[in-house]
Amino acid sequence: MTEMISEAEAELLLANLDAEVRKAVPELLPLDLYPSAQDWLDPVTVLDSIQAEIAEGVPVVRKVRVAESSEVDRVTGKPRPSQSTSAELTGSRPYTAVESLDLTTEALALVFVSPVQMASKVFSTLSKFSRTEFDLVEVKFAAKKEETSDPVLELDSATVDLARSVARPLAKELDKLSRSLTQKTRNISVEPEKN
Repeated sequence: MTEMISEAEAELLLANLDAEVRKAVPELLPLDLYPSAQDWLDPVTVLDSIQAEIAEGVPVVRKVRVAESSEVDRVTGKPRPSQSTSAELTGSRPYTAVESLDLTTEALALVFVSPVQMASKVFSTLSKFSRTEFDLVEVKFAAKKEETSDPVLELDSATVDLARSVARPLAKELDKLSRSLTQKTRNISVEPEKN
């Protein structure tokens, strides 16, 4: 079992992860899964989006009761019963460094590792049932009918192998971080999950 990361270590790792992702992750992973109009292929944009969500903090809901003072009824001269109202106010508290690192790790894995893992799974499954040689298998993902008849994405084994080799170092590092941060088991790997 791995040792849990302290707050100070998490702050340092978060700063290092930020710096490394901004300079080391390739600008274009071989799997162009997002439309070109979006900037999801840019690691800096992805990292900025993750950090913006973390900056919002953890939502905290508080129930507030307000008691109104009791007054004397003018007609009867008797005191009115005290009334109170309540409301729910939503605020936030900042994430701890460990929580921030855990969220960043999970988000980076979802954006950069999961698409490669999904493509690997598709090709692994196809290779089991295909009569064609694995190297000749090609997958074309169709576009919506109203847009265009051209495929949105075309994958072949060479592209998937290249994507694995590019994403594997990041996946390994994110997996190590994840194991040190949480007791939850995450499959952060570019290899397909085994059936």
